[in-house]
Amino acid sequence: MMDLKAKLYSKSSKLIKASKLTHEQIAKLIGTSRSRINQIANFEENNVSIGLLIKLISVLKDGTAIKLKFVFFTNSIND
Repeated sequence: MMDLKAKLYSKSSKLIKASKLTHEQIAKLIGTSRSRINQIANFEENNVSIGLLIKLISVLKDGTAIKLKFVFFTNSIND
């Protein structure tokens, strides 16, 4: 999971830096704070959710494909 998060973090940071939007504008588009966008852009904090990173990438995407592989686990409870 950390490998996925690291890749999403890296892609998000690159897209923020390449964007012509201000950090304030990006924050408003995805519903977060300007300081959170600054932290992502500068790799200052790693407690950002994967969902927020995916949302950020989808808003700022540059045509790069994002591949996600989901593995579902189920628990069986036998009486």
